[in-house]
Amino acid sequence: DTGSSDSDDLTSDVTPTIQVTLNGSGATAPVAGDVVKLYEGAVEVGSATLTAQNISDGYVDITSSTLTGGSNSFTATVTDASSNVSSPSSALAVTLDTSDPSAPAVALNSDTGSSSSDGITSNGQVDVSGIEAGATWQYSTNGGGSWTPGTGTSFTLSAGAYASGDVQVRQTDEAGNTSSTTSLGAVTVDATVPALASATVLGTSLVLTYTEAAGDLASITPATTDFSVTKGVGNDPVTVSAVAVDASAKTVTLTLGSAILATDTNILVDYTPGTNKLQDLAGNLAASLTDQAVTYSGDVTAPAAPSVDLLASSDTGSSDSDDITSDVTPTLQVTLNGTGATAPVAGDVVKLYEGAVEVGSATLVSGDISLGYVDITSSTLTAGSKSFTVTVTDASSNVSSPSG
Repeated sequence: DTGSSDSDDLTSDVTPTIQVTLNGSGATAPVAGDVVKLYEGAVEVGSATLTAQNISDGYVDITSSTLTGGSNSFTATVTDASSNVSSPSSALAVTLDTSDPSAPAVALNSDTGSSSSDGITSNGQVDVSGIEAGATWQYSTNGGGSWTPGTGTSFTLSAGAYASGDVQVRQTDEAGNTSSTTSLGAVTVDATVPALASATVLGTSLVLTYTEAAGDLASITPATTDFSVTKGVGNDPVTVSAVAVDASAKTVTLTLGSAILATDTNILVDYTPGTNKLQDLAGNLAASLTDQAVTYSGDVTAPAAPSVDLLASSDTGSSDSDDITSDVTPTLQVTLNGTGATAPVAGDVVKLYEGAVEVGSATLVSGDISLGYVDITSSTLTAGSKSFTVTVTDASSNVSSPSG
């Protein structure tokens, strides 16, 4: 008696085994050697000769010959050695169902996010339909490697990625016939919001980098007004002029109206979700940001302090090394110092000061780097004692200490 019940006389077994109970006492009691015949309708479909064990047990099991599907009515008789035949038993109605049920239908309850058909969702519920009355159903999440009994009309997938065919559903009818499987396409269940990994700035580009549990960010661009950037102790506003989302890189780049320098401090960014909300492909929304600290990502190492001396050709008079001159536009030689990260490079700017006033400058070229110095001619000076210093400013606006 196959299927969900072993006592409903509904089976998919085309050669079912029928148990015949032996009745009677005294002269009517069956004995070893009597023959029990099994009929389906008027057709004999099986028989058994009783043994002493059958008599002791009080029954005999007879397996029917192959039957066709549908309703079947079984009776049994006992014939003794003198060919006396008992009255037939009461009829046993058995329904033989050999037809497999149709495969169930299966679908995501909701394919959330920017696309409703990409299989990337924050909702792991899978809906199952087409289950026959009285049938049971099962689902697999490993391509049919193992099966879990289903209840109701749905089940829920855990977070993770499922290849096409990993998620399968089947049903078994009351007779025990099992349908073919129905497979769900590729599915990713992601209920984790994008998390901010870093906020960095260089010049006019402020980059928010996110980590994402599964997949990419959605290609949805928030408005510039959703962001605000400030700097300095006074929280001076910095205009956000454009926003760009790189979905695969998981970055949001803000273009600023003015450059952030290495010398700027207290750089902060706020994000308040507006109409076009920053989100991942599953529709999980990135959290708002309030006073999120931003790290300057450029070069923050200043060049080494240079040295300065009056060029001998500008040191007029009886000595070319006594720093007494009549030249009102003297030329000074600036020696470039430092190694590695502190070594000046082509493009750095050397500024010459007399006191606090800039009186000359030069942009370094490769030849200056090779020579290790640069000559700068001062603007016109007045007579008297002068104190010259120089600094080097690199491309990231890092300024060296003044020369000693």
